[in-house]
Amino acid sequence: MISKEINEDRELLANIVREFTIPTFILDINHNVIEWNKALEGFTKIKREVILGTDTHWKAFYTQKRPTLADLLLDGRVDQLDQYYTTFSKAEYNNGAYRAESWVHIASEKKYILFSAILIEDSNGKITHAVETIENITERERLQERNNFLNSLYRHDAGNMINVCQGYLNLLLETPLSKKQLTFVNEALKAAQGVVSIIQKADTLNRIQKERVKELALDDLISEVVKIYKTQAKKKGIEIQVSLPEIKYIVKGGNLLEELFVNLVQNSIQHSNGTLIKITGKESNHEIIISIEDDGIGIKDSDKKKIFDKGFKKGQNAGAGLGLFLVKSIAENYKGNVEVTDSKLGGARFNIRLKIVKDDLDENKCLILVVDDNQSFLKYIKILLENNNFMVKTASDALKALDYLNNQNLERIPDLIISDIRMPEMSGYEFFKAISLNQNLNRIPFIFLSGLSSEKDIRLGKILGADDYITKPVDQKDILATIKGKLRKRKRELRFMTEIDESLPKNLPLTQISAKEKQNNRANEASLESEDLIRQNSDDKNQKLDIVLFLVFWDDKTGPKLIKCFPERAISLSSAQKLGTQIFQGVVPIYGQEQKIGNAEDLLFKLGNIERHAYVYFDAFPDRSKRSKQTEYMLAVIAPDISYFDSLQLKRVFEKMSKSVKKTKDIMFNHYFEDVEKILKDKFEI
Repeated sequence: MISKEINEDRELLANIVREFTIPTFILDINHNVIEWNKALEGFTKIKREVILGTDTHWKAFYTQKRPTLADLLLDGRVDQLDQYYTTFSKAEYNNGAYRAESWVHIASEKKYILFSAILIEDSNGKITHAVETIENITERERLQERNNFLNSLYRHDAGNMINVCQGYLNLLLETPLSKKQLTFVNEALKAAQGVVSIIQKADTLNRIQKERVKELALDDLISEVVKIYKTQAKKKGIEIQVSLPEIKYIVKGGNLLEELFVNLVQNSIQHSNGTLIKITGKESNHEIIISIEDDGIGIKDSDKKKIFDKGFKKGQNAGAGLGLFLVKSIAENYKGNVEVTDSKLGGARFNIRLKIVKDDLDENKCLILVVDDNQSFLKYIKILLENNNFMVKTASDALKALDYLNNQNLERIPDLIISDIRMPEMSGYEFFKAISLNQNLNRIPFIFLSGLSSEKDIRLGKILGADDYITKPVDQKDILATIKGKLRKRKRELRFMTEIDESLPKNLPLTQISAKEKQNNRANEASLESEDLIRQNSDDKNQKLDIVLFLVFWDDKTGPKLIKCFPERAISLSSAQKLGTQIFQGVVPIYGQEQKIGNAEDLLFKLGNIERHAYVYFDAFPDRSKRSKQTEYMLAVIAPDISYFDSLQLKRVFEKMSKSVKKTKDIMFNHYFEDVEKILKDKFEI
């Protein structure tokens, strides 16, 4: 029975919303409509009295039953927003509210709607209602679509014409020219390149407001930018020094953040007239400050005030004046800023301030198991971690830790394990080995935290396969940054593992061949070229899966493209392309092509599907022809479930393969097949 207090609160809330000019409805905890205001009644043409007390509110927006934004919030299914909306985000000024956009049919008209929803709690913090508002932004979206079309047309057509001009000018350079003619052609080429640069910058400006913000590791991003421009700088006699020892945090940004640093580095190379560019970073008041400075001629005080203005040009060859305006626009889009000052090196210093991502681990506290025989240290580390919003379980030796982990009544497996090495009864190395051999535990991130600080000890810990090795005495910032980094990586892997089956069919299109068949009936292998993707031998119930290796490139136009599979006759070409595509595409919804899945190069993923598994390794090589300046690729092997130690060996083989792909843009699988067989030989009848 609903209490009098709840009834009064409900009536008050409904009365307030009823007269809103914004179309709004309210759901109770059971997803029943308790208010459908006048504005929404007029907008949807659905009478209030028809829908009150029902859970059929979805009919106002959709032809088939599905949850609204308010329904998803009530059920705590925020992680499923991407299944129902192409665009969604947390509300800017209220972490509990969400916004989402999509095309829907309302009152027989197609409209683009901005949905906003928030949960309502009582005085005890218990969720009682959800409120959702509807905003018709159809005209804005159609205007945006028209702008996108015109911008695309402009970029495509203008870009093509400029490319043609550049082509003919380059052909002219191959013909005999006078000194004067050569000067004219070079100036024309320079001007054409300037137009290309303007088009690219205009395209970037157009994308700024639409870019989805995500979490980025600044040190990796800056290292990539420096790698690209180091040769260019060297040709001009400029050294680029990077010192980012303190940058261990994740910031909010997107792909355009790389554009920001590209522009600043290019600016220093082209205009500083110096010999040194120095890039440093530090943390200050919940933000990261990256400084890019040089020992060049500097910038006049009068220019500093307007250098970030649109159209400002410094010197005759300064282009269209979009570069630093672009830098400022990108920084502000990420709630950051950029400023210019004098550098102690003698030139200019650009400071970029970006927000550190609020710890996304707070919402669901992570459980950390700490194992150490030093009670004083255990007490200290427990307080440190709990003060940083982690749940902590401690054990005074490895045997007690194993007893805890092997307990059948264990309510929750730890999200991370930290262990000392020198302990009575069982060493940290032995403890790690025991964890690694346990299929239920061997994916838990494991960190050695020890007073053993020699290079030999650290190397041994890493050779064993531990995720990290931290020496005592510990620096609080270092250990917290390491823990959070490992947990984020683990969270990403878990998301991949749990979602991948939804992206793959229940039966992978993989040929099955019995061991007996492989030995006695090689002639029948030709039949594998048929479209029958799965072939079984009814006389052999203990079938084994073939080892099949894949190399798949990502093509910006066509998507995943099979480059090679091996052995070539183990699976038909069409089947191989289909399987390679399915595995690759299984990752794209999780990492997103925009996020450069090639950045996951340090991970070996395991895709589970019934009794079959695919072990997948991603990387990328530089490719100037691509918009992302790289080609992402996937190396994969079809295999049974293998142990953690086996997967480490497999990863090392993939790393060797990857080096070959980076060098030759191809792979000779036969050079590595024997190594893969050795790892998997106990799992197959080969």
